[in-house]
Amino acid sequence: MPKSATRPRARLYMLAAGLALALVLGVVSPVAQRLKPADAVDGDVHGHINTAVGPMITAFCTTGGQGGVGWQVDGVRPGWLFSVTADHPAATVDFDVTFFNGAPCGGVRLKTHYNRAGDEYAVVPPNSTSALVTLNTGANADFTYRELQQLADVGPSGHHSPTVVAIVEPNGFNPYHVDFLGSEHPWNKDADSQNDIDFSADPGGYVAGYPAGVTALPIHLSSDPTTMVESLRSQDTDAWNSFTTSDTDHPAHIFRFKDTKIIGAVRFGASFWADNNAHGTRSAAVAAGNIHGTCPECLVVLVAGTSGFKWATQQSWIDVVSNSYESRWNNLPPVNAEGASFTVRDNLGNDGTIAEASRQAAIAGQSVVWAGGNGVLDSWDAPQTTYSSSMKGPDWVVTVGAGNDDGQDYLGSGKPVDISGPGNGYPSTGGDADFRKQTVAGTGTHSGTSNATPVVAGTLAKIIQMGRDLLGDETGGHSGGDVARATWARRRAQTAQGPNWCGAANPTCPLDDGVLSRKEVEQTLFENVLPWPVRVPTILNGPLNSPGGGPAGAPIATTPYGYYYVGHGVVGGLQDPSRLPLVNLHLWQALQGDVAPYPRPAAEHNWMTVDSKCRQHLWPGQWADGYYHGQALQLDPVADALAIAWNDWCQQVPEGAFDQLPDAPTTAGSH
Repeated sequence: MPKSATRPRARLYMLAAGLALALVLGVVSPVAQRLKPADAVDGDVHGHINTAVGPMITAFCTTGGQGGVGWQVDGVRPGWLFSVTADHPAATVDFDVTFFNGAPCGGVRLKTHYNRAGDEYAVVPPNSTSALVTLNTGANADFTYRELQQLADVGPSGHHSPTVVAIVEPNGFNPYHVDFLGSEHPWNKDADSQNDIDFSADPGGYVAGYPAGVTALPIHLSSDPTTMVESLRSQDTDAWNSFTTSDTDHPAHIFRFKDTKIIGAVRFGASFWADNNAHGTRSAAVAAGNIHGTCPECLVVLVAGTSGFKWATQQSWIDVVSNSYESRWNNLPPVNAEGASFTVRDNLGNDGTIAEASRQAAIAGQSVVWAGGNGVLDSWDAPQTTYSSSMKGPDWVVTVGAGNDDGQDYLGSGKPVDISGPGNGYPSTGGDADFRKQTVAGTGTHSGTSNATPVVAGTLAKIIQMGRDLLGDETGGHSGGDVARATWARRRAQTAQGPNWCGAANPTCPLDDGVLSRKEVEQTLFENVLPWPVRVPTILNGPLNSPGGGPAGAPIATTPYGYYYVGHGVVGGLQDPSRLPLVNLHLWQALQGDVAPYPRPAAEHNWMTVDSKCRQHLWPGQWADGYYHGQALQLDPVADALAIAWNDWCQQVPEGAFDQLPDAPTTAGSH
């Protein structure tokens, strides 16, 4: 790791570790322990690094780097995916991997991967012949190094039942971008002709439960990246004039944009048209765009106007609903990440109806995903509580915070949350500030929990899509809490292999009964996102209703808080595109039990259980799918100090305290 890239958290550990090694060894030797990968494809190799005993690799065999005890891995495969994972999580584990042409200390250094706190995974660089795995933060760690042949995608060939994601926004969208072009859909571009979708045809032919009578708007489209959006839109005046507004609860008309993957489009009072840089366009793209989406195979429903949320939750053919807006309880309009201030008011108050709509949707099998917020006044300065919002407070909602896959905490994100996504500079649609100069392939970035939320929503949809592919499900949609079921032929084939459908790594995998539920989809993501490194808080006291505060009396120097700030971990998505194929492959294997869930940090489960209990207390309603289901809590006074303080505080708040609050303004921005 170059000195200029040294992360602050590692410096004290490095000083202490280096001093201890110098005293023990007297002389530091640039010789690594040797380890050769297994010859079998997807074979694992195991090692142990202890920074308290030698030998030590100095300066990564070059000047200007940092030292660390390391394993040399011979015979690496250029172009293959690699991962280095800790077999047992520890507070200070932070692996780095350097690739060489030739032997470490003697060959040409090609690239060092050090851009995440904890485990590493990416692609072996071209011309690599060896690698050096090092641990720079002063901890002991058993680890597994794995190389896997890179796949263009996972999934069987043949017919697919596509997964549908709805994006609910206070403002509009641009349907002309190539992210939404039907001809650019991954299934229409691969070599398998059996999975092609005719986007000019009625989606009722390939999406079960799709409503009849949806109006197809024929708009002008282009895959030429130089085509101006405005030149196409100007030709479609008649189509846009026919786009009527829906009433408060029921759409007067449902539209779709012919020859795009936008199979549903509705207006609930809001303007639908917006450009590449619009909040809605960027959110839709990072969830399910052909280029920028974490689920590029997914189809899209665009809901302009936040009162359309309830309608979206009532559609059995919509699998995931992503929401990047929230109610505000102050007299000042928020400022989003792009610097625009605005406030929108509609019927979405904290009156309990939103919480009930999302609860019914979750019970039916739909994942409802909501942005945790960018802190008080959208300023990132201090976190806001997520508990008091009917949108992101209930236990049945997947509440999303913001972090970065390189280890940066976004302390001003909403807290607590279930999981997080990238909150800064994420690739999405965009282009010139003047929409008249934007092209159909224009690129830009998305930020905040507004970006993190659709990234997570798309990843949940990706897991659903994988489950349907594995089970041979051709029905799609959700019912009774399930999102995919095995076909008779698939069930018979699996049963012939033995009574256990799952791999040896996890005999109770999500597909063990031939059915995939919404709960299993969400838990698959929670258990298979790399856990955030556990750290120690410096400011965590004061009453919860103070800006960014925690419960009174919470310890300020001894409680680990990785999961408090980002939930189970950060979903990286396309923040580093080289990692995404390995992440998807891991999720694919996790569904089948071919890999076990990642080991979780100590006390994470207890924290999540207390958080679940608190949310059920504040937002009551029949709910059996949370971490808390009435069991007695077994909390350790030291490891679970924060959970104990949180539990004590929450039980002093009246049950259902946030279930009947007055209306509040609904705001949107790059939350």
